[in-house]
Amino acid sequence: MTLEHRKFISLIATVVLVAMVVAVVSILHLYRTALAMERKRLTQTVESQVLLIGSVARFDAIYSQEDNPGGAAGATISQLRDAYQQFQWFDETGEILIARATEDHSIEYLNEPRHLDAQSGSRIPTDPGHNLPMSRALAGESGNMVARDYRDKLVLASYAPVPDLGIGLVAKIDMAEINAPYIRSAIIVGIGAVAIALAGLLLVSVAFPLIRQAETANERERQNLLAIFDSIDEPIYVSDPLTHELLYVNEAFKQYWGDGIGQPCYEVINGRSEPCEDCTTPKIFGTNVGQTCTREWYNAATGQWFRCLDKAIHWPGHRLVRYEMAINITAEKQAQQAVAEQQEKVRALSSQLSLSEERERKRLATQLHDQIGHALVAAKMNLVQLKSAEAALSQSRQFAEIVELIERTIEDVRSLTFEISPPVLHELGLDPALEWLVEQTRNRYGLQASYEGSKQLPRLDNELAVLLFQATRELLFNVYKHAQAQQAWVRLTSTADSVAVEVRDDGIGFADPLAQVGHDPKTGYGLLSILERMRFLDGEMVVRSAPGRGTNVILTAPVKQPRAEAEQPADIVAVGEEPDLPERVVRVLIADDHALMRRGIHSILAGYPRIEIAGEAVDGQEAQDLAVELLPDVVVMDIDMPNVDGVAATRAILAELPTARILALSMHANRHFVHQMLSAGASGYLLKDSAAEDLPRAIEQVDAGQIFLSPSITGVLVDEFVLHHDAAAQAEPEVSILSNRELEVLRLIANGDSTKQIAFTLGISQKTAQAHRQNMMKKLGINSTAELVQLAIREGLIER
Repeated sequence: MTLEHRKFISLIATVVLVAMVVAVVSILHLYRTALAMERKRLTQTVESQVLLIGSVARFDAIYSQEDNPGGAAGATISQLRDAYQQFQWFDETGEILIARATEDHSIEYLNEPRHLDAQSGSRIPTDPGHNLPMSRALAGESGNMVARDYRDKLVLASYAPVPDLGIGLVAKIDMAEINAPYIRSAIIVGIGAVAIALAGLLLVSVAFPLIRQAETANERERQNLLAIFDSIDEPIYVSDPLTHELLYVNEAFKQYWGDGIGQPCYEVINGRSEPCEDCTTPKIFGTNVGQTCTREWYNAATGQWFRCLDKAIHWPGHRLVRYEMAINITAEKQAQQAVAEQQEKVRALSSQLSLSEERERKRLATQLHDQIGHALVAAKMNLVQLKSAEAALSQSRQFAEIVELIERTIEDVRSLTFEISPPVLHELGLDPALEWLVEQTRNRYGLQASYEGSKQLPRLDNELAVLLFQATRELLFNVYKHAQAQQAWVRLTSTADSVAVEVRDDGIGFADPLAQVGHDPKTGYGLLSILERMRFLDGEMVVRSAPGRGTNVILTAPVKQPRAEAEQPADIVAVGEEPDLPERVVRVLIADDHALMRRGIHSILAGYPRIEIAGEAVDGQEAQDLAVELLPDVVVMDIDMPNVDGVAATRAILAELPTARILALSMHANRHFVHQMLSAGASGYLLKDSAAEDLPRAIEQVDAGQIFLSPSITGVLVDEFVLHHDAAAQAEPEVSILSNRELEVLRLIANGDSTKQIAFTLGISQKTAQAHRQNMMKKLGINSTAELVQLAIREGLIER
């Protein structure tokens, strides 16, 4: 008999023994329970019969005393004998007996015993071995016990005396009747155990040859599998999933890490003292049992990359084991890294090319603006001065043509400057620049484009702002050129950590958006270049499109610089009463980074005795310092200056000198620049090409607490009102909270009237006019007269 046979037989014997023990314990438990129930039933029977006999005796004693002079005992016995002849037994071997003791110490049964031999009579000697329950009952005791009865058979009996009558009562049942079902159960259990043992032996004799055949076949397959494993050039190992012990390694594995069988895989392969995450939580033993799991792993010990193929398989002596093949992909990884490095270089070069292009554009635009534009403005100023000095020259047709040519050239230079490199992007930021770009697209291409900006755009570095602006410009041009769209939408959204630009159209779309972002310049629409530049800045581009359903491109990039605190405009104190103009001299500070422009302003103001030039500044920072030192009445402020621009300088000066007046003097007629300066607190906005005619009057007007805007600037603001009129008409106008008198005052303020002129026109005191101004600012939440003028233009209270 082989060891396997002995093990199997031992297993069967153990199972049979355990089953028999369990069966015997169960039978004993049931037997004890049944015995206890029989005891309880016999006890209840005896107690009920004692009560019954006592009740009958008392009844007879009361109603039959005259007929039975012997008393209650005589009356009771005479009645009970006949009654118990009819009701004296229960179950197959059970019976109820009543008896009394005689003078010769015998037991006289008052009812006939059911199982008594007829020849023995009813008087039975008091033998404790056979009549112990009745003897105890006659002795006045009660209880239950297992004893022999008058037949010398073992019974379970309950006994009790009947008080006051001198008789005893016993209820009993043969133990053989109680034991019979449990004896049969024990016999059945024994027969079953024998049957199980015989069946096990039969199974051993039949199944073991089949098992041996299967084991032999499995062993052949295992040997074949191991031969295949050993022939593979990639490392293969098999490990126990619980202990991580290596059960098998092939020859390729040994070349990398040695034999290692019997040791934990993490010690042999990784040189670790504890299991790694891949060992402790292998997916192959989870929901993916039977499937191959792939992962890439860098082996620090060898400095190589491997692609690991894990799978749960059956192995002799183990239910499931972990099988893993490690394919060396170091060369592949090195190639991927080289490609990634090249791609990164391409992205970097693309980004640098874009920045270089934008820097060159800005240089050209700056040169046009700073040199040619200012030279033309200075030339016009000189010509205007000559016009006032030489009447004959002013009447010549050539002079008028020269001035007109210079004005047209200045306008062309201004337009070309915005076209090459929009100053609005570098000076005001991405949000105004995208809004300007959408307006340019709408005006140039006739495309119905709309823009939605971000109210809380974080500070962006120049590289990211330029990239998003250029990408949006290319996408809008694609919409115009390829999409056949009627409408386009541009939306700028942002969080504290990222910024996104979405360009959407209702054009023809295309079937496979991902295919369009390819290397084919005929179908790529420049999307590949945008994608590579976005990736260089750790951003992404998502393209969604379908035929006939338009195209949606979303550019998202992280904001790498920390978010800066938003600058708030300085509080502007409302303008009060001004003294008469002839009684004072207006002190002016000139802030412009071009010496030619400063000389031109000097020459314009030289002939006005009521205007005094207090100083000159070459940038915004110097303008702030000189304003605090010199305390000028009016600062003529250029916008586009180095270091600190005119917008920031305006805010800083008004924060220190709330009563100062700022007059913006700029080449830019774009509404974004106008809004920035007026929001910063400037009281006027004058174009440089109009300075020769309007500068003195503009200085005097802002000094008097009025607003001055070049005519073309007023047109820009009114155009904005017309552009947004439909959207504004859907909301309740802000001025609806003002009274009729306050509306009249607002119209006069917007027309440039001083407080004195407003009081004269409306027939009220100057103090009342000033109070109306203050009340309006409080109701509308406005801090400057400039904002009142903007509101009046937006609400259509003044005409263009």
